Amino acid sequence: MVFSSLFFIYIFLPICLLFYLIARNVSQKNWVLIIFSLIFYAWGEPVYVFLMFGTALLNYFAGRIIGKYQGKAGDTIATYFTVIYDFAMLGVFKYSGFIVENINALLSANIPVPDIKLPIGISFYTFQTVSYIIDCHWESVKPQKSFKNFLLYLTLFPQLVAGPIVRYSTIEKEIEDRTISITDISYGLNRVALGLAKKVLLANQLSIIVDKYLPNIEGITVFGAWFGAVAYAIPTWPSALDASSASTSTRTSSTRSSARISQNSGRDGTYPSAHSSVTTCCMCLYSAKEESTADFSSYGSAQVSGTALTGISSSGAFTTVFSYSSK
Repeated sequence: MVFSSLFFIYIFLPICLLFYLIARNVSQKNWVLIIFSLIFYAWGEPVYVFLMFGTALLNYFAGRIIGKYQGKAGDTIATYFTVIYDFAMLGVFKYSGFIVENINALLSANIPVPDIKLPIGISFYTFQTVSYIIDCHWESVKPQKSFKNFLLYLTLFPQLVAGPIVRYSTIEKEIEDRTISITDISYGLNRVALGLAKKVLLANQLSIIVDKYLPNIEGITVFGAWFGAVAYAIPTWPSALDASSASTSTRTSSTRSSARISQNSGRDGTYPSAHSSVTTCCMCLYSAKEESTADFSSYGSAQVSGTALTGISSSGAFTTVFSYSSK
């Protein structure tokens, strides 16, 4: 399901918000978000939703074990086993074909290359589970006792398939206690409209130029190559800045958005640079945090240059460059 599709905008999202507002308490609201998140994921991955659910179950129990045997052998064993399992699943689904192809090339072997379909969002929820387990091991957070709440953290659909990678400590309190205001809803809808406009009016239209010039770069002029390169880059930088500021200066709300991506390469004609210019509607769980390098670190590596921090967030074939200035 694409965030900019008419089905998502006019059917899925309104129905989700309606049930969310009807729900009487936070517990019921969490169930609404979990159910709609699983439907959202199963819409594109009806089989791999069980893989994600199994990953959530394993990491939940691992967190409980770590909390029970803190500082003992059980803590260490659970941490190592779970982290290895998480990365092994990511490696099998994402890199097994790449590894076999390189082995064949280096050793002139004929090992059959596995044709494994890549589960949507596996990189994002894998790194979220790993960060959660490590934080539990380091006693940075307390293990979540409710599987329902942990499942919500892992499957929340606005960031499930496009990121960002959210650390558990960022939303730990908001999972169980949060409020809604008209200001928050208005802010979220404004970001939705802005991100959608960037996606539809800017990124999608420039993708037509990119598809025309860059695939046949050997047969075009220098001007044509530069024209295509500029068209490729334009959608990236302004929305990347918006995404960074939206995630580091967050609100407690039930409707939240950040100018991010909902497209994969080859889907509905968009190109990789559009990976930083779509709307992601977020449902509350983000608390107002003071901007800091800790918030920024969840996005990737950071380099300090004066007061400016820069980083790169990668997802599969996409690489999004973004910047952030500390205050």
